[in-house]
Amino acid sequence: FTPTDDIYYKGKYRFVTTGGELIEPAGVVSGGSMREHPAQLEAKLRNINSEKSDLEAKLNALNDKKAKFAKELASIQVEQLNLTASAKAIEKDILELGEKLDYARSELAKARSEMAELNNKIATTKNELENLNNEYEKIKGENDRLYGALAAGQKGKIKSAEAAKVKELRDSIEKLKIDIATATKESQMMNSRISEIEKSISSIASEQKDLKARKAENEENKRKLSADVA
Repeated sequence: FTPTDDIYYKGKYRFVTTGGELIEPAGVVSGGSMREHPAQLEAKLRNINSEKSDLEAKLNALNDKKAKFAKELASIQVEQLNLTASAKAIEKDILELGEKLDYARSELAKARSEMAELNNKIATTKNELENLNNEYEKIKGENDRLYGALAAGQKGKIKSAEAAKVKELRDSIEKLKIDIATATKESQMMNSRISEIEKSISSIASEQKDLKARKAENEENKRKLSADVA
C-alpha cells in the first residue's frame, strides 16, 4: 500500500509484513518473528549437542586430573609420613651414637690416665733397678777389697755374710725385673686398648656424621614435598 491508497488512511485493518511485524490501524508496529526452518533447528541442535559433548569431555578430563592429583597427594602424604618416621629413627640413632661417643671418649681418657701411671711405674722401677745394680756393684767391689786384705781365717765368715747380702740384692733385682716386665706387658696391652678405643671413636664419629647428612637430606626432601603440596 501507499499513502495514496484509501485503505491506508481509513485505518480499519491490521497488516502483517513479510518480516512478521504487525501494523496496527493506529500506526503502531509490534515485533514479530519468523518461524525457523527445520534444517536450521537441526543445525542448532547439533551445535548444542557438540558443545555438550565438548563440555562433558572437558569435565571428564578435569575429573581425571582431580583423581590423579588426589592420588599424587596421597602418595606425597605417605612419603611425608615415611620421612617423618625416618627422621625420628635417625634422631634416635644420632642420640645413641652420641652417648656411645661420650662413653668411648671417657674410656679413652681413663685408659690414657692408666697408661701414664704405668709409664711412671715403669720409669720408677727402672730407676730402682739401676740403683740396686749400682749398690750391688758397690757392695761386691767393697767386699772383694776387704776379702783380699783379710787373713785366711776371717775370709770364710766374710764370704758367708757377703753371700747373704748379695743374694738379698739379687732377689730384689730379680723382683724389680719381673715388675718391669709385667708393667711393660700391661703397657703394651693398654696401648692396644687405646688404639681400639680410638678406632671405635673414629668409626662412631664417621657414622654420626653420615646420619647427620641423612638427617639434612631428609629435612630437604620434606621441605620439597611441602612445597609440592602447597
